[in-house]
Amino acid sequence: MRTVNKNGESNINIERSKFLGYCIKVSSEAEAEKFLSDLKRKNPQARHIVYVYKIEPNILKKYNSTEPSGTGAPPILGLIESKGFTNVLVAVVRYFGGVLLGTGGLVRAYTEASELAIADAGEKELTKYYKFEVSLPYNRVSEVENSDMIVLERNYKENVCYVLASVNKDIPFENAKFIGELWL
Repeated sequence: MRTVNKNGESNINIERSKFLGYCIKVSSEAEAEKFLSDLKRKNPQARHIVYVYKIEPNILKKYNSTEPSGTGAPPILGLIESKGFTNVLVAVVRYFGGVLLGTGGLVRAYTEASELAIADAGEKELTKYYKFEVSLPYNRVSEVENSDMIVLERNYKENVCYVLASVNKDIPFENAKFIGELWL
């Protein structure tokens, strides 16, 4: 699986309409919706905000605003799928310039704005990790801290309680509880 390396942006003008493209890495629907809410707040005069986001394991949301059917979100989704991306949001803000672009012109504009934002963001391969909860006495903390596992959470109580991510499904702790998968 692949995703974007960093946030990317684009800005193109076609027939006096302005298209602002955004491509960001997201890990939850709440994160995607917050970005979109902020985008709408920052662009109150925009005529359209078209977007698609895809998040593992099975969240896919697309919004064509009120653009003609097939002109905004479908080309963006096509780009995301052709790149094999997940955990990504691509949005294009359109400021109408007074000239109707037609369906072909809109498809080309939304595609170009999206492609440029994706190119600006860059790409990277994702690695599948397994998440575990582990509770260890304090005298065994170094076993985790000196391992190649990623510490996602650490809570100090009677024991040290960890949420760990490992590329291996078997980890060397007898009380490890598997809690899911994670792509990083």
